[in-house]
Amino acid sequence: MSRCIWALSEERIVEQISLNNDVNAKNWLFALHEALNSTEFVRLVISLWAVWRARRKAIYEGIFSSPMSTSQFIESYLNDLKDIDRP
Repeated sequence: MSRCIWALSEERIVEQISLNNDVNAKNWLFALHEALNSTEFVRLVISLWAVWRARRKAIYEGIFSSPMSTSQFIESYLNDLKDIDRP
C-alpha cells in the first residue's frame, strides 16, 4: 500500500527518497531535510505520518484504507495547513 501512496506523491520527493540509502532513520530524515525545500519536506513528513497512521489502523482496528483515500487525506491535511498559515 505504501508504494502506491508514494506513486501518487510528487516525483521530486520520491526521487530524493530513492537516492537516499542511509540505513539510520535519523540521518535519512536529516539528509532529506537538506535535499528538499520546506514545502516538499512538510509534504514528506505528513506522507510518512499518513502511511504510518493507515498501517496502525489496519493492524489494530481492522480498518483498511485505499492508497487513494490516504493520498486524499494527505492533500486535505496540507490544504488545512495552508488555511491556518493565511492571515
